[in-house]
Amino acid sequence: MKQLWSPQELEMYWSLTPEQVIFCRKSARSKNLLPFALQFKFLENEGRFPRQRNEFAMPVIRFVAEQLEVHRDTLLDYEFDSRSCERHRRTIRDWLRFRPSGAEDLAALKDYLLNEFPLSPLSRDELREDSLEWFRQRRIEPPTIEQLDRLIASSLSSQEKRLFEQVAASITEASKIELDRLLKGSTPLLAKLKADPGRPGMAVIKSEVEKLQIIESLSLPASSLSQLPTKALQSYRQRTASEPASALRERVPDSRHARLAIYCWVRRSEIIDGIVELLIQMIHGIGRRAEKRVVAEIIRDVRKVRGKTSLLFSIAEAALGNLDGRVRDVVLPVADEATLNDLVQEGKSVGPGYRRQIHTVVRASYKGHYRAMVPLILDALEFRSNNSHHRPVLDAVEVIRQHSGSRERFYSVSDVPVDGVIRKNMRSILIDRGPAGIQRIDRIGYEIAVLEALRAKLRCKEIWVVGANRYRNPDDDLPQDFESRREGYYQRLGLPLRYDDFAGTLRRQMEDALADLNATIVENPMVRIQGGGRYPISVSPLVAQPEPENIAALKNEIQARWPNTEMIDVLKEADLRLGFTRCFAGLADYQKVPIDEMQRRLLLVLYGLGTNTGLKRVSSERSGVTYKELLYTRRRYLDKASLRDAIATVANGIFAARIPEIWGEGTTACASDSKKFGAWDQNLMTEWHIRYGGRGVMIYWHVEKKSVCVYSQANSES
Repeated sequence: MKQLWSPQELEMYWSLTPEQVIFCRKSARSKNLLPFALQFKFLENEGRFPRQRNEFAMPVIRFVAEQLEVHRDTLLDYEFDSRSCERHRRTIRDWLRFRPSGAEDLAALKDYLLNEFPLSPLSRDELREDSLEWFRQRRIEPPTIEQLDRLIASSLSSQEKRLFEQVAASITEASKIELDRLLKGSTPLLAKLKADPGRPGMAVIKSEVEKLQIIESLSLPASSLSQLPTKALQSYRQRTASEPASALRERVPDSRHARLAIYCWVRRSEIIDGIVELLIQMIHGIGRRAEKRVVAEIIRDVRKVRGKTSLLFSIAEAALGNLDGRVRDVVLPVADEATLNDLVQEGKSVGPGYRRQIHTVVRASYKGHYRAMVPLILDALEFRSNNSHHRPVLDAVEVIRQHSGSRERFYSVSDVPVDGVIRKNMRSILIDRGPAGIQRIDRIGYEIAVLEALRAKLRCKEIWVVGANRYRNPDDDLPQDFESRREGYYQRLGLPLRYDDFAGTLRRQMEDALADLNATIVENPMVRIQGGGRYPISVSPLVAQPEPENIAALKNEIQARWPNTEMIDVLKEADLRLGFTRCFAGLADYQKVPIDEMQRRLLLVLYGLGTNTGLKRVSSERSGVTYKELLYTRRRYLDKASLRDAIATVANGIFAARIPEIWGEGTTACASDSKKFGAWDQNLMTEWHIRYGGRGVMIYWHVEKKSVCVYSQANSES
């Protein structure tokens, strides 16, 4: 049960009708009146009785006590395992027409779970909530949480067994032999498939293409695997990745083959995404390094000429005064030779000359190193588009693929796509006339232009890759029933069905905002309109406000109450209040370790990884947990999706805990720009970043200014 209730929610869910007040007063003595009424409303709202006293939120206790005109402390003396409590619950059941659950009800619930969720797309907590709702709708009091969890675990086990049998039945015998081959040897091929790519290079691209070829050779049943829910695929993928090859070899054939097939199917999409990402990073890296090199050379060689306009006027005036004179006699007295040389160099550093310099450097870098990687990537990937407007780029890619072994240096312009592939400002650089007067295009330059166009289309999904996940068909991002239920989806999003209605609303909002700006900008003392120069509009920064007295007093009180608090204590307290470690319980088949012990291990693992302390240092005699146990917990329970769910739980808890009397009803929440920080490879969010040229994590500085620092999803800037 939640702990935060608004006044409207209290009125809706915890108000007692006059008949209910009379019933409660007749059924319980004055000292038990409050606990009786709380249990009555709890069963009515939740469909079950509370397991312990702390399930009642303090606002709820105060609200119900005020209605009954009793003191809220009477709840402290009530025993929830006494005979009086059991008698009260029988009375409440009879009034609300609930009945205890029996064996037939549990069997019916198991059938419901097996038929309604055949592939278990929900987590255990979600299945528990759905099961409790199933009992509530039928006015049946559910069993204990322990019994319910055992029933859910049994259902999941039955679902999993049935799923593995179906997947294994769709795999051919030849494919099963190849799957078993992944687990053989001192260094199994499965370990190679698990490795992530590094910095773009020939060795890395060859390795990724080899991984993709290994998976393609397995001939996996695409028709059956593609029908499985994404959550189920990701869950089994993570579970298989956390197991060593020796543990997989010991599993029964159906389970082993199904797990390996699902893992390889998901890993295939990840590898394709990785190859596409390597291609995008490679193209971006060539241009970025070339531009950086050219700019450095220009800065070194060029000295900017100041006052070019007045200098040109002086030269023109001197020339008109002596049209028949020599340049040395007329121009040099106005502008010396060094100034004219600087002016020429500055002119060459911008415009077509600048672009030509960059292209020259890009061409040399691409020809000498990167060009050999392109055929490997293009042969491994299949590009498609849902828009015929982007067909020229696909045709150009096919031209590169077909001529990969050719030695010709030029293409005829009439033989290759140009429109929609080569930017107009680059055509004068790439296209010239051959000996016969026929327009031709430099082959290496054309390949660079095609790859740049391909990169731009891949990033916006105008062109997608078959078998990829991140770069998949954008039509797959929509629900399968989108066309038949379009109106419902738009209603849930709060958007109009007609695009012109949406555009009209947005246009009116912009016009109103611009009109308001136009009416107030002249009289605004913080804005100065200078009318010219580099910055025609200047905005004065706001004056820093003094820190509120309440904030300073709050800081002093926190420091006095919790001095020198360890980070692990803060982490433990946050979990006790929010229970974010429950987000990591979705990977294991079953769990023999007690919940309290697993919670302690998860906190130690998160502390060791989050602070870069490491699991070996965290494991000690004082903690009572071995390094092997922490390593098992890390591999078995932690993944990126669960970590993001836990972060969201903590962030939402922080925002919900703010007291309006101190912080106010409003919020100053905002998203700051991100920055790359170095991190160990063990960190779940560590990734290679092309912009910074190294491994690390992307951190958004804050969600609330100087208040809460929240890790954001890793950005892949390119």
